[in-house]
Amino acid sequence: MVLSREELINRMSESFPNVHLSVISIIQGVAVALWVENIIAYFRKMEVITHTAIITLIPYCLLSLFAIVFITYEYNWFVGVYRWSPKFIDTLLPFLLGIGEFFPLYFFASPFMWWLLNTLLAVAGALALFNTRRNTRADIFRDREVLSRTRKEFNLSFVLAIVWSFCLPFVAFTFQLTPKFLYWHLEEVMAFIVVAISLCLLVVKDQRFIRDLHNIYNLEY
Repeated sequence: MVLSREELINRMSESFPNVHLSVISIIQGVAVALWVENIIAYFRKMEVITHTAIITLIPYCLLSLFAIVFITYEYNWFVGVYRWSPKFIDTLLPFLLGIGEFFPLYFFASPFMWWLLNTLLAVAGALALFNTRRNTRADIFRDREVLSRTRKEFNLSFVLAIVWSFCLPFVAFTFQLTPKFLYWHLEEVMAFIVVAISLCLLVVKDQRFIRDLHNIYNLEY
């Protein structure tokens, strides 16, 4: 087919979700494989596996897995809503997110490094959200209500990612100053709870946003 203005728009629009989902699927598949591999490696180093070792590992493992699943979910609905001609940054960002996911997976037994390296994931997430917010343009969302809601959606997520970009290194450098609560330092326990609640609230917020979009266009969700 001859390349016309309309055909170029169609081709770019069609390639956008396919490329993004292919890249993110590969990266997330590697992340899950590393997650399993490093948990097994952690226990293989022990001559005797104790319940303390298992319990101590649980929050780090669960939060890392939750982050992997959450990013996958974000991209799944993201490509359903957005279409634009891909730029280099659009290819780079999923890999930065992947790197941010990979490094902490090697440090389940080293809380300081786990908290510190998760800062990379928070920063990469903030960059990805900023890039998406920058591309939330009127020519993509012609309905003003949809445009406004979409901008608010990414504003909130972006602010939270920025907050965690500063909070995570703070936790890494200060958690050992607090007394232990069960198997972890008190500041860690508080951080575990806040991070888990934050991720759950983001999921709820995103699902509500997608449901509202369907309602606006009279679609069943």
